[in-house]
Amino acid sequence: MVHKEFVSIRWSQIPPNEWVTIVLVNPSECITMAIPQKGLYVSYKAYFLNKYIKEIKTFNMVFPYRLFERTINAIPPNLRQDLNRPIQITFMKTNRDMHIKEWKVL
Repeated sequence: MVHKEFVSIRWSQIPPNEWVTIVLVNPSECITMAIPQKGLYVSYKAYFLNKYIKEIKTFNMVFPYRLFERTINAIPPNLRQDLNRPIQITFMKTNRDMHIKEWKVL
């Protein structure tokens, strides 16, 4: 019997300096976690959006809390109004920052 296991993708597993597109399934539902000696993190249910991946498989995307909060606050407030619908984000991780190229409410 095969059991499904839920996957978490950590920030360290995202390749640096590459644009990655994910869809946050329900952005209003997030889990904030405090990891001792590591800091605060926020987790969202998400899935990759890619021309090579045809099947939707959800996972927990874990972002560093302060970095994600700072990046989201840079997005105009009129684009951040409806957090109950899925949001498509294209972002790039650098050594010190996170850059968002596209933010679209689906």
